[in-house]
Amino acid sequence: MKFYAAVVSLSLLFTAAPSAKAQVAPLCESILPYEYDSGETSSSTSTDISHKGAPWIQLDLSGTELAPGAKLILVGAETSQEFDAAELGVSSNGHSAEFDGDHVSVELIVGEGDPSLFRGVRTSPSPSRVVVSAIKVGLCDEDDEPGAKSICGPTDRRVNSADRRVGRIGGCTGWLIGRDVFIQAGHCGTPGSASRIHFTSGTGNAPAADQYAVEPCTYRGVNGGFGNDWGVGRLLPTAGRLPGDRQGWYAIGTVPGGPNSNDVRITGYGTAATFSRRQRTHVGDLTQVAGTSLRYNTDTTGGNSGSPVVHFQTGRAIGVHTHGGCQGNGNNNGGTRIDRADFRAHINFLLRSCSSNSQCPGGTCSQGRCHTRPGTPGCPSPSPPPPSPPSCMSGETRVGIMGKKANKAKSKPVRDLEVGDMIEGLDEKMEPAICSVEAVGHFGTGNVFGNYTQDHFVLDPSDRVVRPSGDHGEMEQADLHTVFTSCPVGVDESGVGFTAFAETIFGHKDLGWSDYVLFHKSIVNIVREAGPFLFYPSTYTSMKRVNKYTHKLYKTMLTCAKNPDKCDAFEEAAVDLVENALTKKAKKMIKSGFGKLGDAKMAGSVAAAVSNGKSIKD
Repeated sequence: MKFYAAVVSLSLLFTAAPSAKAQVAPLCESILPYEYDSGETSSSTSTDISHKGAPWIQLDLSGTELAPGAKLILVGAETSQEFDAAELGVSSNGHSAEFDGDHVSVELIVGEGDPSLFRGVRTSPSPSRVVVSAIKVGLCDEDDEPGAKSICGPTDRRVNSADRRVGRIGGCTGWLIGRDVFIQAGHCGTPGSASRIHFTSGTGNAPAADQYAVEPCTYRGVNGGFGNDWGVGRLLPTAGRLPGDRQGWYAIGTVPGGPNSNDVRITGYGTAATFSRRQRTHVGDLTQVAGTSLRYNTDTTGGNSGSPVVHFQTGRAIGVHTHGGCQGNGNNNGGTRIDRADFRAHINFLLRSCSSNSQCPGGTCSQGRCHTRPGTPGCPSPSPPPPSPPSCMSGETRVGIMGKKANKAKSKPVRDLEVGDMIEGLDEKMEPAICSVEAVGHFGTGNVFGNYTQDHFVLDPSDRVVRPSGDHGEMEQADLHTVFTSCPVGVDESGVGFTAFAETIFGHKDLGWSDYVLFHKSIVNIVREAGPFLFYPSTYTSMKRVNKYTHKLYKTMLTCAKNPDKCDAFEEAAVDLVENALTKKAKKMIKSGFGKLGDAKMAGSVAAAVSNGKSIKD
């Protein structure tokens, strides 16, 4: 059969010696062009993507754009997958999971819209667009012969296993050495954006929740023959969870000084006469410990390349399996020692916690982890990550709400708040107050620590500052909301004072209370004139564009509020935001509220609202 496609066929080329062959299972993958484009739409829509006879299928969604609040749901024969904008951009490299079967149903569900610029009125959701530009299917033009078999005795002694730390990746095996760091054999090739490691014990694809993409530019591999064959990279989270948190990982062990009284376990996805590429395991004698390599009489077959070499007596990983060599003739299988200098150096680099670039030799420190420096050979400068929502707190966060006849507050989750509700908060003097809810926005789903995302600004009363909440507490996925009130901060049921803003607006770590109160007053004044346009995703064409303009808006707004004679830059920043980041409907509504937008010295300008009219000149 012929496909207008790029056909991937991994062959067993990497021969170290006549008695040692790389153990990659034959892999048939065809990448086929596909044309589906929903166009920009604010309505839910669905379609089916299929390729008759394919044993599995994966979708290229790199051209898809999801608005805040929108979800893309994919359903295959055995599993399903759900994306929001952040998950599609960051955790999947723009590709779906690999689905068993020859078809996937695709459904776009748009948000319900948000309270509009005029409080209490709903607007249409921002438009989304679903594009499937190619599909990858498990078919090829011809069948290859099975890989090198390396059974070390007269019969195959491997038994079925279910080690969650070990996964199937392409025609090889991979395994976890940390929360998000995995190891495979270097000759298995560099994983691409569509590559997935499947943590499953069976022969089919793993459920979508147990498939993980490789973070671009973190992978380093060497295909230098026996004793110099290794690969290490970092995996992206799926559904907000890192693979190690779900699967566990191996601890690194000390390589024994010699073979005596030491055994090796190999677990992986080798070929077999029945249920080929199911996870199997076997324990055999360690027979040789050399400078950079290990040999053992443990049974393997093609597809076991990349399997962990586990010291049976301690249960710790001491190498990566790369080559078969038993062939039933007394020779040995083998792999690369985990303490080989360059191999271990990249493992340490990816596992290392850091607080500065100096702790990441040749790389950079970001969010407490070491990353390869953009522009490094083989690692082009990455595309910027999807922007964070303007403010994020879990919809399950409870706040005290005052009933119409009650003097004592009852609690209510943020997701159920409505404009006009009266909740507990703090006034400008940090005294307890009753505050009106001016806006409640929904920004899809994401990770929170406790009740807040890392960059969500909360009050630190001891220092009289607002600062990012940070990564304290257990991480979990939650519906993300923003709540803007008439008070500078609301107070949740645990006593945390929360703002409606995030680091993407303020652009630095801490903000003093007096400056924050002034900024909040300015936003309240804008809300009184036209509505809380900074808080609703349906107002904007994309959050990426919003974040491009909000930091400048904040800085110039604060200057204008402090000195009404210096409001021109703020008015210009407001015009930039409106013209470049708002939808046509939102632009019309803003300009209706601010009839003199663009002239800071005129009544009806945004500057006049922020400065309480003091910027107006006759």
